[in-house]
Amino acid sequence: MRRGIIWLLTAVLLFGTPLLTYAAGSGELDLTQTGSIEVTMKQEEVVVPGGTLTLYRVGEIQQKNGDYSFGLVDDFADSGASLEDITSPELAEGLADYAQVEKGNTLQIDENGNVMFDDLELGLYLVVQYDAAEGYENVNPFLVSVPVHINGTY
Repeated sequence: MRRGIIWLLTAVLLFGTPLLTYAAGSGELDLTQTGSIEVTMKQEEVVVPGGTLTLYRVGEIQQKNGDYSFGLVDDFADSGASLEDITSPELAEGLADYAQVEKGNTLQIDENGNVMFDDLELGLYLVVQYDAAEGYENVNPFLVSVPVHINGTY
């Protein structure tokens, strides 16, 4: 029986106009954009179909003095979580412990090991697996920002 599973985040895409839009030259991120999160489930390059992933919007974008950060959305406001270090595995675990399954968006992982959540508001998202593919364990919860910021570019 295979115990672990490795997930591969294959794409975080924004639809519509360019990924980073400037409002009249002000340097502000266009908060009207929407995005998507696509996850491909693999173990050692072997696709793992089946199971589900549940998505929660845990943070909304906040702007202060031209800087962007995340603040907890209402459903997670009482969690006591700090979004200062969104790369923390402990943060994802704590938010997953607080999350209520019925408030998430659960999708089936297809035969190619893929699942796509689309038409998402910009923000910070928690991905949790409650139902793994047969013979596998659930992946650890993880956080994804939409848009994603890589090498200084959104």
